[in-house]
Amino acid sequence: MKCFCDNSIAGILSINRNTINAYFNEFRVKILENSIKEHSKEFGVLEDKVF
Repeated sequence: MKCFCDNSIAGILSINRNTINAYFNEFRVKILENSIKEHSKEFGVLEDKVF
């Protein structure tokens, strides 16, 4: 995934750009986990079937 953090955020916060990118990646993971959890509440969980 392309990084959407630029140097200006790192400069404003006085934090290394790689650290900022790591935080944003953690945010993405948490957003995805929450989205999956909310989606399964709305539509239920389907059985896993191997074909």
